[in-house]
Amino acid sequence: MPPNTDQRIAELEKTVRATQAEIASLKAQRPAGPVDQPPQRHVDPDRNRPLVTILAEQTKFIKPTGSELRKIYNVVLKAYPQLGPHKSVAHAWTSVSEAEHYAGYASSFERLGFIGRTAQPDTRRYLGHWTSDCRVWLSLHRPRRYYGNVGAGFLAAVLAHGDVPFTAANPAQGVVWSLGLTTYGGTMATDKWKNVLDGRLLASTIPVRFGSSW
Repeated sequence: MPPNTDQRIAELEKTVRATQAEIASLKAQRPAGPVDQPPQRHVDPDRNRPLVTILAEQTKFIKPTGSELRKIYNVVLKAYPQLGPHKSVAHAWTSVSEAEHYAGYASSFERLGFIGRTAQPDTRRYLGHWTSDCRVWLSLHRPRRYYGNVGAGFLAAVLAHGDVPFTAANPAQGVVWSLGLTTYGGTMATDKWKNVLDGRLLASTIPVRFGSSW
């Protein structure tokens, strides 16, 4: 290595040491400031707030006893036998047992106790929308529970509540089931199922296109 290179390295090292000494001296003379403090962790005041918002209006849903739920079921099926368990000899695979049907009815009744009601049936959403909603809600809020056949027992549960406006299907006139339900707002369930228990079911509304005068 050439001599001038060693001399240059020695000069640079001397300059570095002098610079480090000057920096240390300046730090010693300067009072502690914010930059010298350890960084503070920002604490969100809402960190403990639950992610799920609780509705301001708590549900007033009063559940029937097991025997009352069964009696309501029988009242509904007496008035609407077509909503009972489907049985087919020719197509046995489409049949629904009474146990499956009742379990689906009871599970649906539970879900319907925690969903809003609208003043009129919602004609924009088909029955499949509400049965799907029911299955999702049950999987989230009633896990590890046998739901039965929700699709088969759902309509019986709707009528069993006694406070859900509905239009019953009429295939001859091209009318499908429509239900007065909403997942946002609406009127919450109470204990109108007691009316059904006494044999007083809510009547089906007339479809809008048939209710108007032509």
